[in-house]
Amino acid sequence: MSRQTETSLRLFFALPLPGALRQRLASWRSGLALTGRAVAPDDLHLTLVFLGNQPGSSLALLTAIAAELRGRPFSLCLDQLRCRRGGLLLLTPRQVPDELLALQQGLLQALSQAGVAADTRPYHPHLTLARHSRLPEKSEARAFTWRVTRFALLVSRQQATGHDYQLLGEWLLRP
Repeated sequence: MSRQTETSLRLFFALPLPGALRQRLASWRSGLALTGRAVAPDDLHLTLVFLGNQPGSSLALLTAIAAELRGRPFSLCLDQLRCRRGGLLLLTPRQVPDELLALQQGLLQALSQAGVAADTRPYHPHLTLARHSRLPEKSEARAFTWRVTRFALLVSRQQATGHDYQLLGEWLLRP
């Protein structure tokens, strides 16, 4: 008798970037002469909550949680270039909007109430530009601002060239 194993998905909630902003960021980044592996423009995002490996059967619950979540649209300005140990080159906000923190905390609370495990480490919003990198000699960050009106659930799949992200669902922010 064989047991069927349920598929596990590496999931996270994030703020997807509008296409025009992704292209502006990618163009700016290419002028920095970075070392390491750049994140593909289509994969640029700002993580809200990392869920890690979750059973495929959890998608209906996660979709329902996201559909019920409330949050106000807000402006987000990414204007600081940083590099973490391990070579993660990041673009971060100098000022974190209260609405972003409320959205992230509301999502964590809803997940906890539903019994869904999530990463609860202190939240430091950032956009990963490159891996295995370092700050470039000219490390001036440009300010990239956008009106955040939606959030999304994504799955991360390991590929030979790194991670590939696929959008599973998207929801508008509404008070």
